[in-house]
Amino acid sequence: MKALNLRIVFVTFIVTVVLTLGAQRFLYHHRVTEPLQRRLEEIPGIAGAQIIDSGNRRSVAIQLEPEADFRSAYRAARDMALDSLGDAFSDIIVLDNRDQKLEDSFYKMHFHVQQGIATGRFAEMAEGVSVIAHEDNLTHQQVYIGEEAVYIHLSDGEHHLYEVMNRPAQTRAVLG
Repeated sequence: MKALNLRIVFVTFIVTVVLTLGAQRFLYHHRVTEPLQRRLEEIPGIAGAQIIDSGNRRSVAIQLEPEADFRSAYRAARDMALDSLGDAFSDIIVLDNRDQKLEDSFYKMHFHVQQGIATGRFAEMAEGVSVIAHEDNLTHQQVYIGEEAVYIHLSDGEHHLYEVMNRPAQTRAVLG
């Protein structure tokens, strides 16, 4: 009789835990994730957004409209995600349709960008990026220098590449 009661208690405990966790996940999805995704898609320049679960952390993937203000859309999405997700927020992933030409151009440019971040010589960095974009016949290149990161948008026809390169805290403090 005691073995039967112990089994019933154990099964009841397992069912309760599973139902509680399922309900918690359901409520989190409907009260946090789903509304956040809708609000992200309302940000000017964002064509679509998706919340990606990876364990107890969440990333936000955004797809930008072709003429979007990359820096503004990225920062608005990051701030909104951080506000909604708190410590569970991991990062923003910008989805693009880069091709090999853009990848190769960015590879050549990233040396200038890293040097600009390290030294604070952003005018030289911008010039180096512009020269490479011109040599590679890119249809569009734009570099934004923000307080926390450098934002790079390259285009070649219908293909776009978006990259965010963080500025370490010590260079932000020293260089402004």
